[in-house]
Amino acid sequence: MSHASTIFAASADAHHSHKERGSSVYARELTLAVPRSVCDIYLLHQAVWEQIDASRDGKLTDPEILYRRDGGCVSVRVGAASLKHGRSSSFAAVPGQHRRIALRCALWRDPRLYGRSPQRRLRELLNVAGFELLEHEVSFFVASGRKARIDADIQLPVADLHGTVRVLDQDKAHDAWRLGIGRGRRFGFGMLVMQD
Repeated sequence: MSHASTIFAASADAHHSHKERGSSVYARELTLAVPRSVCDIYLLHQAVWEQIDASRDGKLTDPEILYRRDGGCVSVRVGAASLKHGRSSSFAAVPGQHRRIALRCALWRDPRLYGRSPQRRLRELLNVAGFELLEHEVSFFVASGRKARIDADIQLPVADLHGTVRVLDQDKAHDAWRLGIGRGRRFGFGMLVMQD
């Protein structure tokens, strides 16, 4: 058992995978507890992946995994693979509908691009995801980690957004909820959280 797996406590439930029915999209969600002292985004990434059962019929799959850290908790959403534990969750987008959201997303792969209008980049990412940003509060920071296996530092410029969006495209909005928005999704960014 690796060091990362010993830092989590998970809630329990049965197995299910991503499904779409009518005008909603479904996934499995799980809440994990993690010490605030774990700040490295790569260590967090490893710990989350250890909680995922990424095999089906003996074949490994590339599961659709999103997660978001808030203090000592990590919310995990999985679409295409089963969670070892979890609960069913769904999202229904209606064109024209206003929704309150929280989103922490990586804007670019390279932090040297951080100076390029992060507000505009955030709006672009939301538009591509089927939303129009109406009002918001946002802060920007650079998240970092260390991938020791390949001796590489990871740095991602991140926007932490709370605001109101209008749904422009139902299919794109469903994909954004299930697959995430922006870069760095494997490192805990891009998970769209509905707050209403």
